[in-house]
Amino acid sequence: MTPPASPEKGSSAPRGARTAQAFHPLLAVRSARASPVRFELGRGAIDIANLRVNANDLRAYATAVPTAGLLVTVHDLFELPVYASNGSYVTVGDVINHLVTAMAAPLSSQEFARLQPRFHFTRNTSRVSLLDRTVMFAGLE
Repeated sequence: MTPPASPEKGSSAPRGARTAQAFHPLLAVRSARASPVRFELGRGAIDIANLRVNANDLRAYATAVPTAGLLVTVHDLFELPVYASNGSYVTVGDVINHLVTAMAAPLSSQEFARLQPRFHFTRNTSRVSLLDRTVMFAGLE
């Protein structure tokens, strides 16, 4: 997953181009400081207290360079935009909460039209159900 360039810092990349950034250690696949937070996707809600995550970490920048939004691509099936709930920068908590709710949500009409030829499913199929089994979040890269 690659978040867009931070609007605060600017970028020499063309407008709309994606640039790679480092993720907070709790979100990164490979992290020297901590292993990624693990939780089941697609539940629709998550009890943050059960994650054993410090509240300060949930409010921390999701990326090394703060950004107001990022785009999570899930196995080339879905693109899930995550925006800053605080109006300034995407937090670790924003990413966790959005992934859980977005993966539990039904496919959009555009996703349904694009994916229906590849899969056999009904109109109200959730995104996570296309991944076949219980799916655990194990980090972003």
